[in-house]
Amino acid sequence: MLAARTALCFAFTLMSCATVINGRTQNVSVSSTPPGASVFIDGAASGLTPTVVELTRNDTHTVRIEKAGYLLYLGTITPTASGWMFGNAPLPVVGLVGIFYDLHSGGAYNLTPDQLSPTLLAAPAPAPPAPAAK
Repeated sequence: MLAARTALCFAFTLMSCATVINGRTQNVSVSSTPPGASVFIDGAASGLTPTVVELTRNDTHTVRIEKAGYLLYLGTITPTASGWMFGNAPLPVVGLVGIFYDLHSGGAYNLTPDQLSPTLLAAPAPAPPAPAAK
């Protein structure tokens, strides 16, 4: 009986491995050349480059970087499977609970890319005004 309890306790400590190891959020580094550009994540202002933003792991995030005199940069950060989720697999039944928890919490994912550092392109000069008609 004691062995069964010990095994059950051990199984529960391994449950949701990915969430325990990865957590629900991930820091993503955002920089740009030139620095000092405004960063927007999912439409919300998130500071100036260089910066580090904390993002939920189980969501796709839209990144917008803008600076006066430069073209707008748009990017996407997407969740991809983390190998830690498969730490639940050897555990019958309890492992399934862990997998579902990892998927729901976001621990089952790593965000990619985990660093964004675009080179912003200079915006074209405005066209000269048309000559006045005579």
